[in-house]
Order: sequence, then structure tokens, then C-alpha cells
Amino acid sequence: MRNARARGGADWDFSSHFRAAINIFELREQDVIDYVRSDPTAIYVATNFDKLNYTGAEVSVKYYGFKVSYTALYGSFDNTSQILESKYTAYYPSNEAAVSWEGSLTHGFTLRTRIGVMQRYHADPYGLWDVYTAWSRSRIHPFLQLTNITNTVYQEVAGVAMPTRAILGGIELRLKDR
Repeated sequence: MRNARARGGADWDFSSHFRAAINIFELREQDVIDYVRSDPTAIYVATNFDKLNYTGAEVSVKYYGFKVSYTALYGSFDNTSQILESKYTAYYPSNEAAVSWEGSLTHGFTLRTRIGVMQRYHADPYGLWDVYTAWSRSRIHPFLQLTNITNTVYQEVAGVAMPTRAILGGIELRLKDR
């Protein structure tokens, strides 16, 4: 497999609390092998793609702890006319939007939350919501993370289910201050 990448963009720091960014990117790959099928009842077959081309853009605006972002991705392939389903190359995220917030609460607690909507090529969009909080007054940071709060059923790779709602907790030990 051979590939070439290009990326360009601009970041604007209007103030210490207001930032914006835009990035354009491109990925060109040759001789890529993927598993595809032309019928939902058929088994996947290894297939060589002579050329895969992805072009995308990402835009974000951050104001204090709030961030809004959007990413669009377009892919073109040399032999997709007979393909109904692909494991990797034609199952890419074509649209993704997210709103997030990160900030400090009282008594040394920090909080992060992110709500995002993802649409994969030829698939229905789905939403995810995650929340993370930690006590960060010392080098020992107990944390609690809630992932996929909405209990969304989704796949990042065709045929592989991602975890549903989960609660994670633990302790992070910082050996060195930042």
C-alpha cells in the first residue's frame, strides 16, 4: 500500500477565550486490500482497490470552555459500483458534528462533556454523549467517566458492535506537575 497525504489550515486566536480553526485534508492511497460483499447474505471477499481518495474539511470554534466542531469527509474509490458493503474503505465517517464543554467546578472538580452526531457513508446517523469528572487538587486524581450515556447501538467497523453505556472510574496519579 502506498499513500500520500496533504493538509492545510488556519487557526485564529481572537482572544485568550475565543478561537477558531479550519483545516482541509486529503489522503490518496493505492493498492489497498479491503473485505467487501455485493449482497448482505454473501460472505466478505478480499478485494484490491487500485485507488482510494479521501478529501475532507474540519471547522471548529471554541469560546471559553465551549467548543463546536464539524468534519466532512468524501471518499472516491475505483471499483465501488458492484460493492454494497465494505469493512473499512467505504464505511468511513462522512459527517461528524460535536458540541463539548470543559471547565472547573467548585472544590477542585473538573468536568468535561461531549455530545456528538456521526454519520457513516451509506449509514444512518447516530449520537453519542460522554461525561467525565475528576478531582484535580493534588497529584492523585480520582475520576468518573460515563460513556455512551444514550446507550446508542453503533458500529465503527462494519459488523463490529461498539460498547453500549458504561461507567468507568479510577485514580490517575500525576508524577510531575504540568
